[in-house]
Amino acid sequence: MSSPNSKRHFSKLTLADAFTLAEPPSWVASILPVLLGGALSLSLGHSQLSGAPLSRSLLIFFLMLVTSILAQSSVNVLNDYADFVKGTDSAENSINLTDVPIIHRNLNPKSARNVALVYLACALIAGLSVVALTGWILLIIGLVGAATGVGYSFGPKPISYLPLGEFISGFVMGELITFATYYALTSNLNWNVLFWTLPVFFGIANIMQTNNTCDIDRDTEAGRKTLPILLGKKNSAHMMAITNMAALAIALVFTLNHAFPWGLILMLIVTVIQSRAIAKIYNFDYNYKTRPQAMKLAMMQVVFINAFYIFALLIGVLS
Repeated sequence: MSSPNSKRHFSKLTLADAFTLAEPPSWVASILPVLLGGALSLSLGHSQLSGAPLSRSLLIFFLMLVTSILAQSSVNVLNDYADFVKGTDSAENSINLTDVPIIHRNLNPKSARNVALVYLACALIAGLSVVALTGWILLIIGLVGAATGVGYSFGPKPISYLPLGEFISGFVMGELITFATYYALTSNLNWNVLFWTLPVFFGIANIMQTNNTCDIDRDTEAGRKTLPILLGKKNSAHMMAITNMAALAIALVFTLNHAFPWGLILMLIVTVIQSRAIAKIYNFDYNYKTRPQAMKLAMMQVVFINAFYIFALLIGVLS
């Protein structure tokens, strides 16, 4: 018997479509952890920049950045593919034209899946290049990240269907990528780094939680048990506001210890500015129609907090 899509006419997948499928606006979640890992390697005084050739350190940093972006792109496409195949996404509940390109660009889902595999293969090549330059420990971290990425959308019980999906994503992308970047640049297993990466961990978890809070109705129909479904919209919004405040607090503590006084002054200014944004998160009306605005707000938060955090760390290094 032929499949439902066997006679359906699909649009030809272009390079622009492949780029859109990767969801470039979401790349802040893969770029910031690498930038933070580099800044922490300098701020904590363990960077090899003074002892190793600068070109080698820059190459490692660049390869980590490419690996992180490509890996996230692969996960983004695989997640859209899985949701389309399972019928979770539809034209009715995905009103943003750039939200689900498979639907709005009438793409063959198998072609989208192949794009994801290409991104994954390229991420593997870049990642193995870093391993060759730094050692086997990064291979273990990479395997954990890859298994989590695939398990997020596939398997008997995908991670995206579980209440801890938001924080698992935050841990892998925020904590592991930052820690991996720090280790790649320093060859130092400093476990304290996992604490100082909490601002980006909370930020990425909040991006995922924002998306799931907007999708409570759709996810409930799909049989998911996400954290926002268990908490409800209001409590989920409260939790996101609290974790944003926690991210700011940790960044302030670090800058007080490592970037005093100019970094601290900068972070205090950010705190004043952020108070209004956190209040907006607390009172936002989350639903599938407001998801584009909600996601923009969440991404602006993680960029704003962590960009100034990184900047404060660099100021501390230079002062």
